[in-house]
Amino acid sequence: MRKLTVNIAILCSFIIWSLAVASADVGVAAGGSHTVGVKTNGTVVAVGQNIHGQCNVGSWADITQVAAGYYHTVGLKTNKTVMAVGANSHNQCNVGSWTGITQVAAGGWHTVGLKTDKTVVAVGPTSGSLDDGQCEVGSWTDITRVAAGYAHTVGLKSDMTVVAVGRNDDGQCEVASWTDITQVAVGYDHTLGLKSDKTMVAVGRNDDDQCEVASWTGITQVAAGGYHTVGLKSDMTVVAVGSNDYGQCDVEGGTNILQVAAGGYHTVGVMTNKTVVAVGSNSSGQCNVNSWNLGDPCLLETIYGEFSPEAELLRYLRDHLLSATPEGQELIRLYYHLSPGIVGLIEGDEAFRKEIKDLVDEMLPRLLQ
Repeated sequence: MRKLTVNIAILCSFIIWSLAVASADVGVAAGGSHTVGVKTNGTVVAVGQNIHGQCNVGSWADITQVAAGYYHTVGLKTNKTVMAVGANSHNQCNVGSWTGITQVAAGGWHTVGLKTDKTVVAVGPTSGSLDDGQCEVGSWTDITRVAAGYAHTVGLKSDMTVVAVGRNDDGQCEVASWTDITQVAVGYDHTLGLKSDKTMVAVGRNDDDQCEVASWTGITQVAAGGYHTVGLKSDMTVVAVGSNDYGQCDVEGGTNILQVAAGGYHTVGVMTNKTVVAVGSNSSGQCNVNSWNLGDPCLLETIYGEFSPEAELLRYLRDHLLSATPEGQELIRLYYHLSPGIVGLIEGDEAFRKEIKDLVDEMLPRLLQ
């Protein structure tokens, strides 16, 4: 039995050495009245309003990122294709032909995809009252991130400037003067930019003070809800401004938060232990996430720690090497399958844990050659 477990451990270590497999990222997305979470094993969970089937994600697998629109849900797969469920009255779920996608965003009635060549694709309204030009992104180039609002789309460029198309009745697309931006987020009618110095800029509708973020500092991630704004600070606490009719801004006191998401009238956070918390409207059960744990035991995080340089290196190599080939995607799945069992074997056995760590330590330097 001992020989078998060592062989399994060696196999897992060989996978790490040869192709740099690392644990999957967890994440949540918040829609109009639903919440979606992607687990480290690539499966997806969802709660909340489901009248259009936007929560029918139980069969999804190999997902690396999720996005939630007002009535639809989008998932990005490890092979860079996309799937979607939910309302499709404006073709917002017609993403089955997309390939080479590295990030997805979901708006009110449209879906946006960022391609490996830094161009952008979009589906959604092309005529009628809901067509505000939010899908007119075909000319965009050098885009590194996209975000989608109710009827506008925003892109972050590689030179840290920002472009936007779509509805602009509240000035939500007035981002041409922005510079030094590292992240963008989009609400119903407002747009947020996170600067490299961890301060914020905002434009658009401000009836509920959702754009009053000029005094914020130390922000590492931002999310935009319907009429509120949420910021994650470097100390893993959270701040929020805007409409608080349903308690969606009651985030003071939250600690150990890794990621935030903002929906129509609710706010969601992923904690360092991969559990999930939520505040705000729960009219459709969109805040019923207390039982979620998005993480499975990860061998590398168990050995080195979740935020260690070794784990970060392997995540980078996973995202830039493994996901690019079918063989790499298969090895990612193999790692996810083996990792929890190996963790179970080394927990409580410090000597065996050291054996595995020594094997990985020996192989890691070769990744940099």
